[in-house]
Amino acid sequence: MKKIVLFIIPIIFLSAYFYSTKVVVYGKVSHKKTGEALPFASVTAKQNNKIISGTNTNFDGEYTLEVKPGEYEFEASYIGYSSIREKRKILNTSSEKLNFEMSEGSTMDEVIIREFSLPSAKIYTDLSANRLHSKDLASKKTEFTIESSNAFLATTRMEQYTEEYFPRAGQITAAEWNDLHNWQEWKDLLQDEEYRAMQDHWSMFPNERYAVFITNEYTYPIPNCKVHLISDKGDLIWSAQTDTHGKAELWNNVSHKGFKANHIEVEYESINRKIKQIKQIDKGTNHLSLNVACPEKVQTEIMFVVDATGSMGDEISFLQSEISDVLYQCSSMKNIENIRVGSVFYRDDYEDYLTKISPLTDELDQTVRFIEEQSAAGGGDFPEAVDRALEKAVQQNWNPMAANKIIFLLLDAPPHGHEKSMNSIRAQIKIAAEKGIKIIPITASGIDRETEFLMKFMAMLTNGTYVFITDDSGIGNTHLTPVVEDYEIEKLNDLIIRLIKEYSNLSSCEQEEEEEEDLFIDTELTWNFFPNPAKSIINLDISSDIDAVTVRSASGKIVFRSDKFEKGKHQINLSNLVSGVYTISIRKSEKIETKKLIMIDR
Repeated sequence: MKKIVLFIIPIIFLSAYFYSTKVVVYGKVSHKKTGEALPFASVTAKQNNKIISGTNTNFDGEYTLEVKPGEYEFEASYIGYSSIREKRKILNTSSEKLNFEMSEGSTMDEVIIREFSLPSAKIYTDLSANRLHSKDLASKKTEFTIESSNAFLATTRMEQYTEEYFPRAGQITAAEWNDLHNWQEWKDLLQDEEYRAMQDHWSMFPNERYAVFITNEYTYPIPNCKVHLISDKGDLIWSAQTDTHGKAELWNNVSHKGFKANHIEVEYESINRKIKQIKQIDKGTNHLSLNVACPEKVQTEIMFVVDATGSMGDEISFLQSEISDVLYQCSSMKNIENIRVGSVFYRDDYEDYLTKISPLTDELDQTVRFIEEQSAAGGGDFPEAVDRALEKAVQQNWNPMAANKIIFLLLDAPPHGHEKSMNSIRAQIKIAAEKGIKIIPITASGIDRETEFLMKFMAMLTNGTYVFITDDSGIGNTHLTPVVEDYEIEKLNDLIIRLIKEYSNLSSCEQEEEEEEDLFIDTELTWNFFPNPAKSIINLDISSDIDAVTVRSASGKIVFRSDKFEKGKHQINLSNLVSGVYTISIRKSEKIETKKLIMIDR
C-alpha cells in the first residue's frame, strides 16, 4: 500500500505542474506577398470562443503571449487585411512558434495624419478622409516634404514618426437595451436558472427597485434632486440623483443585507421632503411635485473608459474614430451649452501601465488627442483592471450641479473575480449612483455571458443603459449574441450621440411654450389627448382620419407606433413606458403635429 501511495504522489505533482506551466507562443505577423512586418496586428488565443490571451505585434511585427497547455484557436487580425485563424494543440514545452502571413482584404476608408517628421523623400497622398486633424491640410491632395534620403519601409521603427491611420467613423454597428424600460422582460429573464445564477456569480441582486420621478407643479422634470432610500431603522440604504428627466432609481438589498425599505427622502436646494407611502416599481413610480421654478440650463460631463489590452486590438482603432467623432459632434450640439469630457485607458497588473488618465476638461481637443494617442497591447489573461479604471473615472472632479453625467465603459473582458476587485466594483457603482453618474457599458468582441450580466447590473443600478457592438459591420472578432432579441441596429457613433442628447435634453417651461406656437399645421384637423400627465392609458380624440400616431422618447427613439386611425375617440395603452417626458405625434399625408406627453406612473 505504501508503494502505491508513493507512486501516486509524484504523478499528482507532475500533473499539477503540467497544467500550471505556461507555454510562450511567439512568432511574426507579415504581409503574405511582400514579407513586410505588420506592426500593431492583434493576436489572440481562444478556447470555446473565449479569449484566453491576447497581444499586439511590435514595430517589427513580432509578438509573444502565454497560454497553458491545451487546444486553442489562434487568430491574427489587422486593419485592411483578412483575419487568419489556426487551431493548434499546445504541448507542455517551453515555447511554441506560430507565424501568420496575411493577405489584404477590405481597405481603410480614411487616413488621418497628425504631426510627424519622417526621414526621406516627398510623399503625395490622395486622402479620402472626411475629417482631418491637422489644420494645415486644406485640400485632399496634400504634399509632405521629408528631409532625409532613407526610404520608408514597413519595418522602419515607428518611434521616428507619429503618422497614424484611423478608419472612417460611423462603421461599427451596435444596439442598446435598457432593462429599466423593459422591467417585466428582465424579471422573466431571471426565471431562467442560468441567468438567475449570474446574480450569485457577481453577488449583485438588482431586484427590489424603487423608481422616483420629481417634477414641479407644472409637471416639468426637476434634475439634481438628491433622493435617499431609508430603512425602517433609519439606515441609509441607497442614494441617487434625478437626471434631466427628473428620474432616479433606488435599490434595496442589492447585496442581500436584509434591509426593509421604509421611506424616501428628497433634497433640492433648501427643500427637504419625504415620500412616506413608497412602492416598488411593480406597483408604480414614486412621484413627488415640488413648488420650484423650471430649470434653465444643464451641464454635461462625459468620461470614456477604454480597455486598451491586446484583445481589443481588432476594434480599438475603429472605436477611437467613433469616440473622436462623437466628441467633435458634441462640440457643435445646440442643446449642450456646457460640456466637459475626459478619458481613462486601462490595462492590467504587470503591464506597461495600469491606467492612463485625461481629466475632465472643457477643452475637447485635449481629450481627442489623448484618445487617439493610445493603442492596444498586453493583457496576458482574460480579466483586466476594470475596477481600478472605474475607480479613477468615478473619482474625477465631477460637478455636483451637472445634471447629465455619463461614464461610457468600453471593454471586452470582466474585472478580476477576487474579493478585493469585486468589492471595489460594487463600491464604485454605489458611489456613481450617489453622484448621479450613469454607467453605460459598451461591450466589444470577446465578452462572455457573465460579463454581459455584470454590465447590465452596472447600467441598471446607475440609471443607465446597456450597449453592445454587433457583427453587422463585419468589424472585429465575433460578438456575443445578447440575451434579448428585440433590438435595433444602429451606427455606434449615432447611438452614443443619441444617448448624450437624450440625457442632456432639458425640458423647460419657456422652451415648451415656444415650441407649441410653431406646431399647428392643419386648420382642418383638430386633436387632443388626455389625461396629461398620464399613468398608462391615454384617450385620443381626432376630428378626421389620420395616417399614424407615434410616441417617441426624449431622444427621439420610437416607443409606440400605430397606423390608420379613423375620426373619433381612441384609447392607447402606454403601460409599458416608464415615467418621463415623451412626445406624441399624429401624421396626415405629409403633415405632422407633435405635442408633449408626460408619463408619471406605470
